[in-house]
Amino acid sequence: MSGSLEASVGDVCFEKPDSTLHLRLFRDCLMNRLFGEWDGYESRWRHQIRVGVCMAVCVGGLALTADWATAQTTDGDDSSEPAAAEKIDVVHRYRDEAIRRWDDDIAKLEAVAASQPVDADAILVVGSSSIRRWGDERMAEALKPYQTRRRGYGGAKYTDLAVFAERLIGTQTYRGLVVFVGNDVKGVETDTPIDDVAACVRHIIDVSKRTCPTAPVLFIEVTPTPERFAARDALIELNHRLRQIALTTPGVHFLSTWEHYLGDDRRPKPELFGDDNLHQSQRGYDLWSRLIKNRLDEIFAGSDND
Repeated sequence: MSGSLEASVGDVCFEKPDSTLHLRLFRDCLMNRLFGEWDGYESRWRHQIRVGVCMAVCVGGLALTADWATAQTTDGDDSSEPAAAEKIDVVHRYRDEAIRRWDDDIAKLEAVAASQPVDADAILVVGSSSIRRWGDERMAEALKPYQTRRRGYGGAKYTDLAVFAERLIGTQTYRGLVVFVGNDVKGVETDTPIDDVAACVRHIIDVSKRTCPTAPVLFIEVTPTPERFAARDALIELNHRLRQIALTTPGVHFLSTWEHYLGDDRRPKPELFGDDNLHQSQRGYDLWSRLIKNRLDEIFAGSDND
């Protein structure tokens, strides 16, 4: 056999992995060496050695490309999926404090949910004060023609939303779930560790998938506010983790908003925020509404651009 086959083996083994291509190459290599291109003057022992070398190169190439594929899959992903028990353990650590602080607020939201008719076409919007302050009528107007159900409470963190996920999400019927929570990172010593936030986010996803398996889940990026802009590095890290979870979890999506709130000086635009430099002004809500609605349109149209 000429050197062309051996050369092609080496070339292909280090290309982008293609299991079908490698298996075909392995097959052709064996068939050609066992049954084709037999040089009558070759001794049988030399023939067997060449077959063995060919097999070793093919198998070695497959192993190397499998490692390459694994590295490509995990490259840049710092949010590997924790075990279910680990997620539950993280949520449990925050349970007592969440119930002590927010149980009354969650009970009020449950009463609101009980008073509303079931709407399987509704978008369930849950989260912190930006959701609470939006108001039912303003949110419904901003996101129409989508039907909406609002479940927001001031000061919410992912750590307590995960605790209340069964009560706020697990009892509902909806077409899609939208989540915005902005209080886990404030630039203080009591900020939630990013790994804990990620575990709570994954728990919320699990609850949604059990409740409405086909409903997409959309996480909105934490907004860069003037009040908390000093913590921007930690906020960027948190948003990166949220994006990674969305990119690696089927049916989960991410809405990038950060750049839309920054001016030419790379700082938050004052006109998009109220007097407290934390919550959005009407202009901020107008921008937010357009971004959310456009993202929902993309998701339900099947054009995902995470």
